[in-house]
Amino acid sequence: MSTKTDDPISRKVSFIHISDTHLGENKDFILYNQNTYQKTTNLIKAINSFSAPVDFVIHTGDVVNEPTKASYELVKDIFSSLNHPILYVTGNHDYPEHISWLNSSNQSGFDLVPLTAGSYHFNYGHYKVLSLDCKGSPQIDPHGDFGYLQEKDLVWFLRRFDDDPKIIFTHFPPVSLDVPWIDREMLLFNGERFHDTLLKYGNNVLGVFIGHIHHRLVLNKDGILYTSAPSPICQFNISPLDQKVAFDCNVPASFNYITLVNNNILIKEITTESP
Repeated sequence: MSTKTDDPISRKVSFIHISDTHLGENKDFILYNQNTYQKTTNLIKAINSFSAPVDFVIHTGDVVNEPTKASYELVKDIFSSLNHPILYVTGNHDYPEHISWLNSSNQSGFDLVPLTAGSYHFNYGHYKVLSLDCKGSPQIDPHGDFGYLQEKDLVWFLRRFDDDPKIIFTHFPPVSLDVPWIDREMLLFNGERFHDTLLKYGNNVLGVFIGHIHHRLVLNKDGILYTSAPSPICQFNISPLDQKVAFDCNVPASFNYITLVNNNILIKEITTESP
């Protein structure tokens, strides 16, 4: 008989969720009047000084601002100082092939199984994990697209691991966030179909982790948990009255700390004392 200690269901899995670092080609790149290299450095220092157990870090996209080789080389360099394994998801500012290169070159030790485009899945403990690449065409940017290939991968993943606890990483919010400008300009095209697919096939989906909106947010829709991570560069406004984008760059380094145990999920906001 298994004890509680060696029961995989009762074993804690903890990871850190970050997003939208928008690194440039060099250390002097400025976005929203902020040095993205310095802001990301501050975030990495905050993560490294965090003393709780961390199994891995997930970055849910917009790793760079322009998808050039020099930008991704800088990503590889700066995150080499991170004390934990890191995995990346494709954002609308990223190229899938560059994200695949980062994931294959960071020696994280994960057995990533590629799907179509830049999507992949892997196991961690008894949890099944999907990273779904929903980057759309330039014509619909900054929206993402839940198209035929994405739906095919999602349905396969949900049906293949039907009874297993599952988590999903993607960049774009699939459903309305009750923020007028975000709902108009930033959502995943066919996102309601994404949500309906989870309802139809998504037995035991513990959460969907997103980026793109540069702000921390938690939403439960029809029993599906959606949560986003803040950007270290700036935070977009998310008031239900906001008709156009505004942002606050006077923000401290912060991240989400996620704990999975007994097929339950706990999300904590970890924030440094000053910007």
